[in-house]
Amino acid sequence: QKFTDWVLRPYVSDPYLLILNDPQPPTKCTVDRISSAATAVLFDYSDDFAEFSTNPAQRSRTQKIINHFLSISDAVITVNASLTQRALLLNSNVYTLPNATNYFAFENADQDLLVPSRLKKLRRPVLGYLGCMNSLRLDADLIEYVARNRPAWQIVFIGPKSERAPLGERLPRMPNVHILPPVPYTAISATLRYFDVCI
Repeated sequence: QKFTDWVLRPYVSDPYLLILNDPQPPTKCTVDRISSAATAVLFDYSDDFAEFSTNPAQRSRTQKIINHFLSISDAVITVNASLTQRALLLNSNVYTLPNATNYFAFENADQDLLVPSRLKKLRRPVLGYLGCMNSLRLDADLIEYVARNRPAWQIVFIGPKSERAPLGERLPRMPNVHILPPVPYTAISATLRYFDVCI
């Protein structure tokens, strides 16, 4: 209650929108308290979160949280027709807004100056991953197998980390594995074109 009062006190008298997204286990009580004070609740159903689960029990817990988010939201935005159909089972106010990109940012992808200098120094081939590093999205054992069995291949990860060690402890220490900081949006296309293989 103290946490909720501290967070919400400045906003209770003014309208505010609560946006729910990644259903990493928050307590139902916390979500319910915060959402009850919101003027509107929006669930950004931006991925099939339950499929990131590593075991059936986790998948079941995540799906329960998703279902709760769907049931308490005033509106739901999904990224594809499949998620829309599932969301409509628990909420009638669902909108599909597919993922997209800025075409013009990718039109001029030959700007070599935008490629990170550390990436340009690597010998080929370069296998690259560009995006949020999350252990649920990356198969560290498979990547380690590739890195160990193909030492001439350079495996590059560019982007923010969603946790302390998304690639585990061993993989980042391998000589042909490189973890680089995020690049600006304007450099994404040039960076992707520098990869021989995109992961």
